Amino acid sequence: MSIKTDVLIIGGGGAAARAAIEASKSPVKVAMVIKGRFPSGTTPIAMGSMAAVLRDDDNPEIFYQDIIKGGYFLNNKKLARILANESKAVYEDLKNYGTEFRASKKGALYIGHPTGTSKPRAALTVNHEFMKGLVSKVRESPIEIYDQIMITDLLKNNNSVVGAVGFKYTTGEFFSFSAKAVILATGGLGQIFKLTSMPPGATGDGYIMGLNAGTELIDIEFTQAMVCVIYPEAIRGLAPPFDGFVKFGAKFYNGLNERFMEKYEPKKMEDVTRDVASICVFKEIQAGRGTSHGGVIMDISPIPWSVIKSMMPKVYHAYDRLGIDATKTGIEWAPGCHHQMGGLKVNERCETNLKGLYAVGEVVGGVHGANRLGGNSLTATQVFGKIAGKNAVDFASSVSLKEVSHEIVEGKKKSIYDVFNRDTGINYIEVRETLKQIMSENTWILKNEKKLNTALQEVIKLKETTKNNIIIPEKSYRHLRGALETLNMIDVGELVIRASLIRTETRGAHYREDYPEQDDANWLKNIILYKEKNEVKFYLADIE
Repeated sequence: MSIKTDVLIIGGGGAAARAAIEASKSPVKVAMVIKGRFPSGTTPIAMGSMAAVLRDDDNPEIFYQDIIKGGYFLNNKKLARILANESKAVYEDLKNYGTEFRASKKGALYIGHPTGTSKPRAALTVNHEFMKGLVSKVRESPIEIYDQIMITDLLKNNNSVVGAVGFKYTTGEFFSFSAKAVILATGGLGQIFKLTSMPPGATGDGYIMGLNAGTELIDIEFTQAMVCVIYPEAIRGLAPPFDGFVKFGAKFYNGLNERFMEKYEPKKMEDVTRDVASICVFKEIQAGRGTSHGGVIMDISPIPWSVIKSMMPKVYHAYDRLGIDATKTGIEWAPGCHHQMGGLKVNERCETNLKGLYAVGEVVGGVHGANRLGGNSLTATQVFGKIAGKNAVDFASSVSLKEVSHEIVEGKKKSIYDVFNRDTGINYIEVRETLKQIMSENTWILKNEKKLNTALQEVIKLKETTKNNIIIPEKSYRHLRGALETLNMIDVGELVIRASLIRTETRGAHYREDYPEQDDANWLKNIILYKEKNEVKFYLADIE
């Protein structure tokens, strides 16, 4: 099927929805193409908050300074300032769309205080339904939605992106989209690791589509870990907002029932940022002091179960369905992949280096620097989704729809269905599990040159082995989606490894055991990856 539109948004989460809403305010055709069903992605399952300047004792400058400090000074300053300056406006937009925010007992807006921030600025949505107002607004706006379609490639005309191709994995039908402007909002890469809070579709598709088309990637070595339930298995990957629990008095204990944070952070104890907490916990587990399931215990007994039901309903109901009172058992967790700070390099207009291609949400790098503060991700989806939608419309209004040769489209179509039609080779499910093992054993939390080189060699070998050789276990287009996602996962895993090898220091979420100190003299720089003649290359850039 061939679809023509003015603005094409690839994605179905918070950033994609906000971009579509903004674009649809103008008299242009707007379409969303979504790998899942709308709403999809990470935003609908997010349990955290959105950060915004909402109190009289706070202001955008204070927020901006928190973002920069929290990002270990690697943030793109222009993007960080926009995030701070526009946070309150997008909060008001969400309220107007119908998203509800939690009130305190006195009826005023409840504003939490995430770790690493100097002021309380976390607005919590009722029942964690951040997408509620966005979904309503999208549904009532003139936006075409094409769901259950995996986009595999961007289409180019010279140095401009002019569309995308993919297939509907429920029917196998091929889709070709022509557009004057394209917005990538495809989310993160959490599925390359064994433990993650991200949904199954977070396979790094947008990073690879962008890289293959000619975009630059920034800060891809910075992957944020977060509290992820490791046991019970039924709720593995659930990500309770640990900073919220800590503010209410939660404590961490290892498998020996020792409150171990006093060894690492004797003053702050558990009241640390996500990167610090994850490193400390991972060290305990690696030293053999974890639980029998390979985690630690977050003791939440100081918090009444009724309070958790009210403040963190997704956590409460997840355990309650299993008949567990977590205030008595504790939460058994380990650091899982929660957010990718790096991604496509964009400017303050959300433009990539390719004409007509914009990017928003977790697929973008530069906003958060080396570590993201709690609540900033959801805010960023709205701030930059709004900006991207407006600027994509402006660009679309200035150009005509460009054609892509039939041969190029057919070539991309053939590459998709070649995998489906192949009968002999390596099962993608086996390949995917191998990649997760490599990434989790050698590139997660505590990195060093030896482990990273081992990972790089193994991933390159896996890449060579699977090239033109990956197969699906049965003739199912859902399995075809899985196989193509797996190829993206291999490629994005390689990018994370290469960038991690280049950065010979420890900063934020990037911890090098062989370079344990932060090196401002040499590394107040961003690593930029790009592709030239099918080879991944890099350069170092000064902080913008």
